[in-house]
Amino acid sequence: MRRPTPASLKKVTPENLARLGPERLAEILMAAADTRPDLKRWLRMELAAGQGAEHLALEIDKRLTSLETSRGKISWRRRAAFVTELDVLRGLIAERLSALDAAMARDRLYRFLDLARRLALRVRDRDGEMEAVFEAAARDLGAMLRNGGDPAPLAAAIARYPSGWSEWLPQVLAEAPRTLVQPVLDTLRESQAGVAGWTGILRRLADAAGDVDAFRATFTRDRSEEHTSEL
Repeated sequence: MRRPTPASLKKVTPENLARLGPERLAEILMAAADTRPDLKRWLRMELAAGQGAEHLALEIDKRLTSLETSRGKISWRRRAAFVTELDVLRGLIAERLSALDAAMARDRLYRFLDLARRLALRVRDRDGEMEAVFEAAARDLGAMLRNGGDPAPLAAAIARYPSGWSEWLPQVLAEAPRTLVQPVLDTLRESQAGVAGWTGILRRLADAAGDVDAFRATFTRDRSEEHTSEL
């Protein structure tokens, strides 16, 4: 077997880092976390996950609340780090919390997706990197709903932010069962008339639910909305 070279042993890889040992790695992480609040939050959440779902959910809720209430603009210098932290938070919800308590994770993914509209005012997402994080969250939610879930939160989330959900809905519907989609469609059919993109949302829901009458009605709705706009 070929022996590793000194150069290869200095590459930052999981195998090489493991050679440092847990104590040295902990020291390095603590030093880095003292200058990186985002890393410290991540480490705190990982430690909380070891204590159980409620402990992790509490730490996630703290960060979600902070993101919901903050107003400051994210500069271009901070944008990449901010988007990375956002994706880490998504992963902690969709992977770590979901493995501990699926219902808690679903609830927090809805809150996470609700952030998109607010963050769009704070971050100039020129390259679509932040939007990609929310699209990944929509896929995560769809995978969770495949195994069950309440249709009411999905219907409410779509109604709160139709323009965002017009992009995310295909990600969710690719996984969600018809038994969940139909009640969402029934709830939303009579609401949000005249909102841009609403007919497309209903059409996607009707198609996913296999509801031929509701699908056909979206074309009547299209003509009705066009007539209203002409008036």
